Amino acid sequence: LNQIWSVSAKTLHLCLQSLVWDGIKRDRLVWMGDLYVELISCAALYGKQKVIEQSLDFVRDETPIPKYMNNIWVYSIWWILAQDHWFRCFGDLKYLEQQKSYLRELLRHFSENMDENGLQKGHTTALLDWASENKTDTLPGAHAILLLAFRAGKKLCLILNDSETAQICADAADRMTHLEFPVTESMAGNAFQVLAGWKDAEQMYQEVFAKVLPRKLSTFLGCFTLDACAKGNHRREALCFLRNYWGGMIHLGATSFWEHFDVDWLKNSARIDERVPEGKIDIHKNYGSLCFKGFRNSFCHGWASLPGEWLLRNILGVSFLDSKTIAFAPDLCGLRFAKGKIPTAQGPIVVNLEKGKQKIHVPEGFQIQK
Repeated sequence: LNQIWSVSAKTLHLCLQSLVWDGIKRDRLVWMGDLYVELISCAALYGKQKVIEQSLDFVRDETPIPKYMNNIWVYSIWWILAQDHWFRCFGDLKYLEQQKSYLRELLRHFSENMDENGLQKGHTTALLDWASENKTDTLPGAHAILLLAFRAGKKLCLILNDSETAQICADAADRMTHLEFPVTESMAGNAFQVLAGWKDAEQMYQEVFAKVLPRKLSTFLGCFTLDACAKGNHRREALCFLRNYWGGMIHLGATSFWEHFDVDWLKNSARIDERVPEGKIDIHKNYGSLCFKGFRNSFCHGWASLPGEWLLRNILGVSFLDSKTIAFAPDLCGLRFAKGKIPTAQGPIVVNLEKGKQKIHVPEGFQIQK
């Protein structure tokens, strides 16, 4: 687990350049889906970094509404959730106020584009997780993310004293709350249905995740699937999936996490830091899919860095309710001890855990909700 945490931190660090590049050896563009995950990782591992805000502003300025960020409608939803997460972690009202006009217009756009059933009009497909090939299977997950964004948007608009848009968000969320979708082949899509409250976490775990994982995880949104497992009181099992999946890359010689990985690749594959012996599979040459097939599969990709944050939040048990209030619900998941630090604008939160003992230090001004 220490290795996984360290490799997560290194992977993200290499992608924090003039802007947040999606992969240090890929196209070096700012992709909003990637950036959302990288933002969460950065907040937990490196704190408030200007490059995150510069990247958020860059993709905003490149995308006048009604265009969608990176020409992907779900990616504009990630921008809303990114603003919410960043503000909860650091409470920078001055920065949030700079987003008010765009945030207001974007939330209203998604509300106005909703049909009588609560679905987005004109969207028959959705790019949710790049590891998912059947884009129609990702529509449930995409709408679940939008529901989460409307809930977040309501809170942000109230902070910005925009009660009218806050009410629009509340009304839109109410229209979506009772949507019903089937379970799909997309693990991330199923996970977001759980996180949005559409599916029961325990039932989803028993009927889907327990039978499939760690297969069909992805380096991009896999940790959200683990969050859905944890919501069903299966955090210890989720930790095992994390070990097997991200640890599988380390087993093959990874020093930074990859754009795409499947645990089935472990069978008879050579390490990436050794010549390929006769009879072994060259994992970089022979595996991958979609746009990251073969040698194009990046071996350092920022969206794969989320395990570092996942461990801090799920084992040390620290999550931000707002910039002055944290939830503290540690879970050793069978470990003998765990310790770590989480950066804040006022100084680090420090946690030390042993079996039967919990110790947390928070900077002055923070409240702890247990």
